Order: sequence, then structure tokens, then C-alpha cells
Amino acid sequence: MAPQPGKDSPAVQARRRRQQDRIVRAAATLFARQGIHRTSMQQIAAEAGMSVGSLYQYLPNKEAIIAEATLANDRATAQVLGEHPDFQQLRDLLGETLRRTAAAAVEHVVLSVEISAEASRNPAVAERLAEQFETACGLLGDAFRRLDPELGEPEARTRAELYIVAQAGFSTLRASRVRATGLAEAGDRILDLVLPPTHTEEKP
Repeated sequence: MAPQPGKDSPAVQARRRRQQDRIVRAAATLFARQGIHRTSMQQIAAEAGMSVGSLYQYLPNKEAIIAEATLANDRATAQVLGEHPDFQQLRDLLGETLRRTAAAAVEHVVLSVEISAEASRNPAVAERLAEQFETACGLLGDAFRRLDPELGEPEARTRAELYIVAQAGFSTLRASRVRATGLAEAGDRILDLVLPPTHTEEKP
């Protein structure tokens, strides 16, 4: 069947996604190394190994690159939570995410801190981060309520916010090279708050 007018074929969409991912990876490397403001689109194109014209064809400015980077996180979160993990799987997933953040190489967490700093200056970036926060809270809150149907929506939202804020805090500490020796224990306590061990089985 031919693609509908105005819609790209699956092959074209896949190529676009690959090229956008390539640009995001190149930009992330430069943003972490020298900051968002000191990084030009020309530098991003060179890092990605493409012409500036090709870069603008896929992502026309730094705001679009940041938006694509956060959308990639949204897609990854939605894919994992869409598989409906059980209690232990979800607890393992959230715990592993905190542990990876606490132990990550500095350059891997600097990007999120740089984007947060950019949001304080750029309303478009701030709006995108707010959308990402709402998406993550909704997905996590739904997962918590699926495991415990008696959990009210406000409490599920509070637990989701607690986890997301904790992860952001771990990123900031790691990016700042702070030697926080109690992060592992802190992560376990956060998990006990957002996923209390009393609910060990998914309720029918």
C-alpha cells in the first residue's frame, strides 16, 4: 500500500529517527563538554559527521534537539512501563535507574543538568521539561495504581514526583562531583516510600 499523502513511509520515518538520534548523541557530547550556550549548530553538525544543511533538515535548532532528547526518554519510559512490570520488576527497574545515576560517568549526567539550567533561560525548553515531567509522573503513577488499585490518584502522583525529584537530585550530585557516600541507602529508602514492600503482589 502506498503511503498516504503528507505521510512519510515507514522506511523514511525510520531513517529520520536514526538521523535524529545521531544528532542528539552528537549534541549531548558537546553540551556536556562545553555547555549548551557555547555549542553552535555548526559544531553539532561536525560532531555528527553531516552537513549543516542536513542537520537543519532533521532538527532546525538547539531547542528542537533538546526536545528530541527528552522525547527519547519519554519513549523509553513508556516502552518499559507499557510492558506492565510486576512489583519486583518495577522495584528492580527503579532501583537500578537510581544506582546507575549515582554511579554514572560525570559526562553522562551533565547533559540533564545543562538542560535544566537552559530551562531557566529559555521558555521553550522549560515548557518541554514540564511536559516531560507530567508524562513521567503520569506513567509512574499509573504503574503504582495498577499494582495497588486501592492507592488514590493524589498519593500515586506524590510517589511519582518523589521518585523523579530524587533521580534529578542524584544527577545533580553526580554532575557536581559531590562525594555522597549514602546514596545507595538513600535510594533504598526512596524505593520503600514509593513502592512499600507490603504490596508485593499485583492485586486482581
